[in-house]
Amino acid sequence: MGSREKTLLVVGRAGAGKATLTGYMLFKYGGIDMLTMQRIQKEGIRTYEQAAKNLKSLNVTPEFDTPKHHVKIWNAGAISADCTILVLPGNSPEVVTTQLSGGAKNLIVVINKIVPTIPVSALNGDGLVDKSSKCPWYTGWKKNGQGGLTLLDALEISFQN
Repeated sequence: MGSREKTLLVVGRAGAGKATLTGYMLFKYGGIDMLTMQRIQKEGIRTYEQAAKNLKSLNVTPEFDTPKHHVKIWNAGAISADCTILVLPGNSPEVVTTQLSGGAKNLIVVINKIVPTIPVSALNGDGLVDKSSKCPWYTGWKKNGQGGLTLLDALEISFQN
C-alpha cells in the first residue's frame, strides 16, 4: 500500500454508534458519490447509520479522502490497520450502572493512557471536521509534538506515524 493509502478500523460493541460514525465520515469526507447518494435516498435511507449498513450489505468497501490520505475502512475482522477508532457510547450500561449503583450525582469518566481522546457526536457531526461548539471546555489534544481538535486532525496525524 502506498504512503497515501491508509486503512482504518472502527470498533466498539453493538449499538455504540460505529455505523453512524462511519456513515457520517463517508458523507462528510466525500466517500459517497452522488450516484450512490441518489440511490440510497431513493431506497428511503435517511440516516448515516442506514447508509453505512446499506453499503456493507452491498459488499462495498467504504473509503474516503482526507487532505493527505486515501482511507479504506476495514471490517472488524481485519488483522492490522494503520489506525483504529474505538467507539464508546456515553450512555453505555457500564457508565449508567456505575453511576447509579454508587448513588453518584456527578460522573467523571477517565480514559487512561489513550491519546488522542476527542469528544464527537457522530449523529450531529460534532467534532468530526470542525471543533464542536457544544464542548467549549475542549481545547484539543497533543501527541508527539503535534495536535488537533477533530477526528479528521487525529486521522491525519495517526496516518503520518
